[in-house]
Order: sequence, then structure tokens, then C-alpha cells
Amino acid sequence: IKNFQIFAQVHQGGRACKAICGQNMILLLFLEKKSQSSDVCKVLQVIRNIIPILGNGSTAKLLSAVSPLYISAELDMRLRIYDLLDDLVEYDASVLSVAKLLRKLNTTSTLGWRDHDVILDAYKIINTDFFRNCQVEHALLILSHCVLDMSSEETTFVCSAQRSLLSYVDFSALMLLQEGSSEQELSV
Repeated sequence: IKNFQIFAQVHQGGRACKAICGQNMILLLFLEKKSQSSDVCKVLQVIRNIIPILGNGSTAKLLSAVSPLYISAELDMRLRIYDLLDDLVEYDASVLSVAKLLRKLNTTSTLGWRDHDVILDAYKIINTDFFRNCQVEHALLILSHCVLDMSSEETTFVCSAQRSLLSYVDFSALMLLQEGSSEQELSV
């Protein structure tokens, strides 16, 4: 990881960095290997440093790699993921809506507790229409948050997360029905 940190700093903007980091996305392997939290935080920082070099061509890969981390992430890790999303927004505006929604789903009050009103309002956005208009990688992040909230001690968050997950199941069923009817039309 240290070598990638140095490499990203030395080759900021260079073709070599783009070729190595962009093509292979070697750093994403560190995220997938269930590394220690401190290692993952370092990798997220390195990725943030090279986003200007990668541009928006790597957004889908990055979001797909970050989603599984999010399911069990503590607040500190989630904050780092939000920072990464904020950096991605500069190069891929489509990430803005999911970044804002995730921040709302984790809003804290001035006392440091999760802000129920803001969070419950944010959950109201997550329905079948949301998934219909959402990119796959964005949906994965939101679903990861829902899975995370399923283990919450707050019953209202568990119920809201459950409703959102059921909305995804409903959305998936609608998509399967549409595919099935399309196939039937082709066979006739």
C-alpha cells in the first residue's frame, strides 16, 4: 500500500499511473480481501488521490468494490467512503444522488446520535421507482446500507431498511415479469 501511496504522489497525472491504476485496478484487490480496517482506510485514501487521473471511467468498478465493505463498516469507514464518493462526484455527476442519499441515511444530530427524522425521510425515497431509475452500482451501495441497518438496535431503522429491501425485491420481480413477457412475445 505504501508503494501505491508514493506512486500516486510521484506520478500524479502521468500516463504510467493511469495505465497501472486504471487498467488493472490492483488497489481494489485490497478492498476485496477483507484487509484490516486501517489498510482499507489507506487504500481508500490512495484511490481518492488517483481519482483525478482515472476520471469517471473507473466509477462502476470502484462502487462495486466499496459496496461489500459498506455492509459491515463502522461510522469512520463509512465517512471515508462518503469522502471517496464526494471525490467521484467531481468526475461523474451521476454519483451525486447516491452520495447525498447515503449521507442522509447516516445523518447525526448535534448530540451525536443518528437523526431519526432525516433518516426516516431518506428511507422514504428508496422504493421501486428509485431502483427503476438507479444504476446498478448505485443500488448496490444503497442495498448495502439497508443490510447494515438491518442489524441496528433501532427498530425504526430495521423496519425502514426492511421496507427498502422489499422494494428492491418488488422491483426485481417486475423486471423478471417484463423479461418473461418479452420472451413470450418473441416465441409467438
